[in-house]
Amino acid sequence: MIPRLLCSLLLLSLCACFPEANEDPDRIGPSNSLQAWAENKRFWADKEGNPLLLLGTINQKNLSQSVDVIQQLKELQKAGGNYVCSQIDPFEGTRPEPFARNPLTGQFDLNAPDSLYWSNFHAFLRHAASLDMVVQLELPMADSTQTHELLYNVMAEQALSISQHYRNVLYSIRQLNDQASAPSSLSKLRQLAVRANGQAFTDKYPFRQALPSLPTAGTYTGPVHFSAVDGNDPYDVIKNFNLAAANGYAGLCYASSRSTFEMRGARLASIRAIRTVERYLRFRDLKPAPEVLIGKNAHAFTDDQGNFLFYMPTAGEINVRLPVEDQVPIRVVVVGYLGTQRSELLRPPYGNSFKLFTDEIRGGWMILKREE
Repeated sequence: MIPRLLCSLLLLSLCACFPEANEDPDRIGPSNSLQAWAENKRFWADKEGNPLLLLGTINQKNLSQSVDVIQQLKELQKAGGNYVCSQIDPFEGTRPEPFARNPLTGQFDLNAPDSLYWSNFHAFLRHAASLDMVVQLELPMADSTQTHELLYNVMAEQALSISQHYRNVLYSIRQLNDQASAPSSLSKLRQLAVRANGQAFTDKYPFRQALPSLPTAGTYTGPVHFSAVDGNDPYDVIKNFNLAAANGYAGLCYASSRSTFEMRGARLASIRAIRTVERYLRFRDLKPAPEVLIGKNAHAFTDDQGNFLFYMPTAGEINVRLPVEDQVPIRVVVVGYLGTQRSELLRPPYGNSFKLFTDEIRGGWMILKREE
């Protein structure tokens, strides 16, 4: 009973520090604005029911305390990104820390929240919302078998008490002991979704399978995330990110923004290129089409209208054999890794075999779109 009382008092003291939720009605409100898309529950949709493809380059602990978080968000939005992932971690060593420390024991004093830390957290959510950016919060919820149980749970409660007033927040439970799929964790996840009136995820690396508030785990197929695209080879990471988008993932985020300036720019460029492709084709409508490729140095996808998308991870050429049933003009578009594009119109008559090439070492996308 005492821990519950302490949590309640702490929540009241923190909430009193922040502006009222109704001061910005366009940005603040119940987080249930993000829902599974009615036509295909593998994808998210906004409050108007429009499907979303979430793309981001920022996935780090305590992102709200980063000194350049606003700059990162602006860079991401400019490139076409609309999604960030932040772990809430009391032991990351960021300054300020979420709570004051007892001068005698050095332990966190849960009755003394740090106002600057939580003000930064609040400001981070507000700024992300102003940029129409979705924030996934990984909350550190623990059970009685884990140390620091009260600290983890109190910190999650604080984050929830603030973030549940925003329309742009998704939740996940941070994997603390490789038991994120255990019944106790899933139960907490459902409780979290109900209380937040929003959407929540399991945190089974590297996939995040969205769960609704009530149904039993395993009986629901919802928006699928790949929020930790990572690897040893930086260009393989970008390749995997692009292929995940083409294969229909609802949300994609690189594993960490702590990279060299060059790679940070390359990751932003990959998002810019994906958004350029979206002007011609919708990734959610695509399915793999390996049968049209001659060779194995590319990846092919098609939709129900007979349009094709090809992805080449590096420089080279591909031979394509299309099932040409009727002769219509085809718009051939090449999208480079920086998002630049060039196109030409292929008019009939033409054969069913094509050769496409790129000399860019980081590869690119090729689009064949029918123009009736």
